[in-house]
Amino acid sequence: AEWFNDYTLVHNSAYLRQYYAYVERLGTGTDWQDAIFRTAAIQSYNVSVRSANEKGDHSISGGYFSQDGVAVNSGFKRGTMRVEENFNINDQWRIGGSMDGQYSYQNIGMAQWAVMGSVLNSEPSILLKDMSGAWSGESEEDPDAFDYVNPVAISSITKRNTKHFGVRGNMYTEYKPVRWLRFRTEFAGNSELDRYQEYIPAYKFG
Repeated sequence: AEWFNDYTLVHNSAYLRQYYAYVERLGTGTDWQDAIFRTAAIQSYNVSVRSANEKGDHSISGGYFSQDGVAVNSGFKRGTMRVEENFNINDQWRIGGSMDGQYSYQNIGMAQWAVMGSVLNSEPSILLKDMSGAWSGESEEDPDAFDYVNPVAISSITKRNTKHFGVRGNMYTEYKPVRWLRFRTEFAGNSELDRYQEYIPAYKFG
């Protein structure tokens, strides 16, 4: 509150709020940075199996990664898998191939560019939730009200996510007629699909 009044005095005194002059009367208030930001956990798992003999070698591996976002209702998840096979037909001829796939999901409640602006400009005198448990916010009847509303509520009710699917594979054949000469033919391809969803419902807080 003190910072807000100091800032408005310098930049635009029209936004000065007189009741901010008595900070002690406002109560504990809401720390919006503490409300929207959190300690984010990370999980990462990887597993692989490999085998080989005179006929060839084989491998399969997979991984899972999950990270919570530092802002509420945000995070990132990714899953991967890879299979590779190589066969020795004889001493001169070898064939094989591999395929890997990936899936990722990123969720962002509030747009990244809007988080800090809303957190820094939201009223500290506004409660996170009212006594009924509903999201709180500035009253529309308040002549001093800004366009910045409860950032935790906005982030929680907004759906904004991106899903990515990807598959890539290749096959090859290799012929080695003599020690110093080798012929190789390879075919490769990949396919990717991205899907973005955004939904911001109508809302009224306060």
